[in-house]
Parts: sequence; structure tokens; C-alpha cells
Amino acid sequence: MNINLAPEKGIMYALYIDRMVFQEYTKDQLTKDAYLEDKLLEMHLFDENKEYRYIKSRLKEIECVIDDSIEHEDVYVESTYVQSNLDEEVTSSSNRVNVVNYIQYNDEDLLTITNYRLQEVKS
Repeated sequence: MNINLAPEKGIMYALYIDRMVFQEYTKDQLTKDAYLEDKLLEMHLFDENKEYRYIKSRLKEIECVIDDSIEHEDVYVESTYVQSNLDEEVTSSSNRVNVVNYIQYNDEDLLTITNYRLQEVKS
């Protein structure tokens, strides 16, 4: 895992075998803390402009950096609210994350989402 490719600070969304972590991070914190352990399955480190994605499977590890420089013809942005638990009421002050979908069209004008990235939303 190459943490140097991640934004300096932003939001971390990490899936482990036994838990999920969604919190703010800094690169210094990631290298010092135990976030990069064996139980990690998937990690997204993102800010407003860039996402570093790491996925671990049985066969291989995948890592990529996604930003607006990737090839695309259009963009569709969807907002998602993040709750601590299902009982929490979603309000305008709740945490919000954008999903930026990168779109290409084929010769018949059929749309394909070729990639996506998570985007930090600052209040």
C-alpha cells in the first residue's frame, strides 16, 4: 500500500473483516496508527479533489488514484448522508459525502459509468 499517493488529509472510509471506519485522517496519523493491518479489506482516502483507493482480495492488491484528470465525457454527482447508526436522524448538519461518477457514451449514446470517486463535502 502506497499511502504517499493519498491526499495529505481528508476522509477515510475503511472496511475491515470485523468493522467499518469512517473518520477524518491525516497522512501522519495513518502511518503511526494501526489502520494498515491484516484485517483490512478496502480503504478509500479522499478529499475534495482526489481519492486513493486500496482493495485487497485473495488474488491481488489493487490500488488506484482517481481525480478529474481521468478520461470522461460527463460527470454525475450524487450526495449521500452518513449516519453513525440507523436511529440517527439525517439533518442538514449531518456528514455528507459526494459520489462523483465519471461517464462515457458509446456510438449509440448509451451511457456507461467508467469510474467513480468519493468526494469530501465541506460545510
